Amino acid sequence: MAKETIDAIREAEREAAQIEENAAREAARLVREAKEQAAALREEAAGAQKQAAAERLAAAREAGEAQLAEAEREAGKEEEALRAMAGERMPQAIEAVLASLSSGTR
Repeated sequence: MAKETIDAIREAEREAAQIEENAAREAARLVREAKEQAAALREEAAGAQKQAAAERLAAAREAGEAQLAEAEREAGKEEEALRAMAGERMPQAIEAVLASLSSGTR
């Protein structure tokens, strides 16, 4: 009877050791899978961040180009206004120069 008890204890210890080994292997597998999933998620997040940054950069470029085009339009309008004003004052300027020249020769 003592031998049977000892054999039963040894068998229980063997089973416990096997269960512990299986649990350790399963835990290692779960940790490995979790690390792989985390790496995949990091790569996915990095890709999404790069895409978002590229989209923000494209939007900023587009906005900058639009502002530049608007500034060029405004500069063109100012140039036209100055040319028109100069054209309007040209006869007065010519008269002033001629008057100055004729008063200086007398």
